[in-house]
Amino acid sequence: MMVTSGDWLAMTLNRAKQLMRFTGRRRALAAVLMFSAILLLGCGDAHFRKGRSALQRGDYAYAVEELFQAAQKDTRNAVHLRELGIALFYMRDFERAAAVLQRANRLNPGDGRTLFFLGYCQEQQGNYAEAIAAYGEYRRQPFFDAMSKQLQSRISRLSLKLAELEIEKALHDERTRSLAKPPSNTVAVLYFRNVSERAEWNALLKGLAAILTTDLGKVKSLRLVERTKMEVLLNEISASTSQLYDSFTAPRAGRVLGADRVVIGGATALGTSSLQLDAGIIQSSTSELVAKTVRTSGRLSDILQLEKQLAFALIQQLGIRLSVTEREEIQKLPTESTLAFVAFCRGLDFADSLKIPQAQSAFTEALRIDPNFQEAQQELDAIATPLISQAQLLQLAEIDPQEALNQQLLQATTNVLQSPPSLAAPLIPPASTGTIVVTGKIPN
Repeated sequence: MMVTSGDWLAMTLNRAKQLMRFTGRRRALAAVLMFSAILLLGCGDAHFRKGRSALQRGDYAYAVEELFQAAQKDTRNAVHLRELGIALFYMRDFERAAAVLQRANRLNPGDGRTLFFLGYCQEQQGNYAEAIAAYGEYRRQPFFDAMSKQLQSRISRLSLKLAELEIEKALHDERTRSLAKPPSNTVAVLYFRNVSERAEWNALLKGLAAILTTDLGKVKSLRLVERTKMEVLLNEISASTSQLYDSFTAPRAGRVLGADRVVIGGATALGTSSLQLDAGIIQSSTSELVAKTVRTSGRLSDILQLEKQLAFALIQQLGIRLSVTEREEIQKLPTESTLAFVAFCRGLDFADSLKIPQAQSAFTEALRIDPNFQEAQQELDAIATPLISQAQLLQLAEIDPQEALNQQLLQATTNVLQSPPSLAAPLIPPASTGTIVVTGKIPN
């Protein structure tokens, strides 16, 4: 078994403490061991201080050398690894930077600085799914700061890029008959068909499918196709929502979306203030219905409660047994207000049509009615938060997200966001010329 310097340090200190109980030679040996351990620890700290100082003044090559030595001295120090990863990032060595930052994240999950730079490294390499995952983990932390809103906006844009790439590849593979079989746990929820052809229902049914996708996504054994991907597909094949329901397009959509099974549904008016929702599950490879159609009906004002009934019925048809936690999560209503939900649905429809001012107004209206409507807030953040320059983003990353809650740092955040981009240094400086020699192996 390989013993790291960090493990050796711990064992040495422990052995020294044991020997200190004795006298004579053993006590002398204990003193030597204790001195050696402290010397090694101090050496690592000295390298870290030098490396951190070099990083702050922009001497990235020297920072890499010193922080590498610090990381070698204590391979389980998440802070040392994090700063080494950041120094490598500035040296444009994104691949190694990401590897080191992943190690730091495993040692200290949830550290905001680590997650940001890990996500940005992945983004620079075109690894959009990995970048989205890191940014998403940052947003799940209790960081109520400006960076969190910036990352939500980046997630939205990266999700669109990723969806475009995946749909483009899937359509190419379909033409060449090399489309891979999707994993058996993947599910796509298509937009509900407006059977009664009430124009005012179009946006409402789009929102209904979005919430149903979110609820089914709370089942750990299922993997749901994102709504963004659905919009990209509709644009690529020039299909309307109603065209998704013919015998050819629906299963084809499932295959291109990478879904093994597809949820299709429709809404029918029952008088002026009630509706009926029907939904079924088809196998994308065979176009066959894999379970009997489920149905629920009620007042239009109770549409969110009807969605919950539909979600639980579909999960039962899939043969899935929910845990207590999963059931409780699915039962949560996104909002208690039907009016807020209607405004949210209009916002989604406007955003999909690239009518951003109208979408922003609709989401703002939803939040005015229900300030706790998290989905509306998330969508608003995605479209209403302007992306700041890369230099400003880096400056923002230097503010500790946990300390950003402190009133003393709010002004610093404001200054970063309002500073002219032209006055800021570029995020990634031009690569320096020369040779850097670092011996040894980066901890893994």
